Amino acid sequence: MLKFCKVELLRENYFHTVFEATKILLKKSGSGTGITENGSKLTIKAFEHSQTNRLFLAFNTLQTENELSEQKRTNASVPRDVRTFRNPMAHGPKIFWHLSEEDMLDLLTLVSLLRRHLDSAANTGRTPP
Repeated sequence: MLKFCKVELLRENYFHTVFEATKILLKKSGSGTGITENGSKLTIKAFEHSQTNRLFLAFNTLQTENELSEQKRTNASVPRDVRTFRNPMAHGPKIFWHLSEEDMLDLLTLVSLLRRHLDSAANTGRTPP
């Protein structure tokens, strides 16, 4: 993750550090899925799951109740967190976003956790309609 936001971090530009980090989640969410949407539409589609729709990305084998619960939790986290942090940053002026160093570190920790989940995710072979 540092590769993507090191310059901004060294400049203490916390806004763009977090903004660049959230872009990593989007890139990784769409990687290899064939999904052409971007932003929250991409993450919602990549992690949607229903009785009729198989997942695009699975974080485990989905064989036990614990694995299914972990998948559901992560499915909810990625789209929600991308919308919470990236969308306001992408669509609003930086001047309205005060981001302390502590907030930036907390957000990077969350992005790092979600990124690790995505790094271990397996493409299920589902293709977009």
